[in-house]
Formats: sequence, structure tokens, C-alpha cells
Amino acid sequence: MVNIYFDMDGVLAEYVSSPYDIDYYTKGFYRNLNPIQEMIDFAKSLMSDYTICIVSTLLWYDKRFSPSKYCTGYWCEVEKFNWLREYLPEIPVGNIYLIPHGVPKNTVVKDSRDINILIDDYTPNLESWETKENCYGVKLLNGINNTRGTWLGRGKPYIFLGSTSSIKRGVLEGICLKSLQQKVY
Repeated sequence: MVNIYFDMDGVLAEYVSSPYDIDYYTKGFYRNLNPIQEMIDFAKSLMSDYTICIVSTLLWYDKRFSPSKYCTGYWCEVEKFNWLREYLPEIPVGNIYLIPHGVPKNTVVKDSRDINILIDDYTPNLESWETKENCYGVKLLNGINNTRGTWLGRGKPYIFLGSTSSIKRGVLEGICLKSLQQKVY
């Protein structure tokens, strides 16, 4: 079985690159993110062949970053969940994982015998993901990340916004094939 996990911020939803431009802890921030329609459509196109899941981090209020504003992670959780229900209602609720900041995303993987692929735009998430058996990361290059080239510099798989669905699918299928070959030998 192959499970494909999509990050939300920067992968399925447009994300602001500078923390100084907007307060991430403001009520309404996550609910009003614009969808990256290309990636929404890509996720939907995979649903007949793969199990599709969402794994996204919940930010919690930290007065070091926003001392004058009150916010709680509750809004982040509710808004992300409602955003996902609007743009990807086909994904079962049980396949949506909203995890606290600081918890590795690979903790949501239930069966390490499955092939588990994470599409994310943040290299540390991908590196952490790959510490678990049969977990493979794919970096989405969205125009605001890969500023240091740390993922690509190691020859790791990636996809570009703007590439065709068949190219994106080919990257995922290549990972599945490589994983299966490693299990045989």
C-alpha cells in the first residue's frame, strides 16, 4: 500500500514567506489562505491509486513572536480543518492529521511496511520524515523555498509548481519502484 501525505502550508495553500508581513496567530489567517489549485488538483488525481492524507503543523501562541496579540492554537486547528474540508472534501476526516508544532510528522505513519511519501516544502520536515522506515520525502519547490539548496544538493526528489501532473506522478512512481526494488534485494 502507498500513502501519500501532503503538507498544507506552502504545498496545498499559498503561504506568506516573511513572518514580518503578517501575524500567523491572527484569527482568520489560515482560513483565508488561497489554494494552490495545481496541487489540489494533483492530490485529487491521485486518489484513485493511492491513499491520500494531509499532515500539517499547528502553531501555538508564543509571546516571543506576538506579544501584543492574543491567539490560541485552537483557531489554527479549526481554520486549517475547515480550509481542508472546503478544498479537499474527498479526503476522509481520518486521513487529516493536524499535529502540534514540534511533533515530527512521521509520527502519523501507522504501518511502516507501507510506502509513505510526504510532499512538503520545508526541508527539516522532509529530513525528519525520512528517519522512519519506508518514509520518503519529496520537496515541492514553490518559489519561496529552497533558498539554500539543502534538499536538492543531496540529489533528493523534488517537484516544481508548474510541472505537469504526469511529471509529478512520475516522481512518486519512481520512489515506489525504487522502494519495492530495495525490498526484493
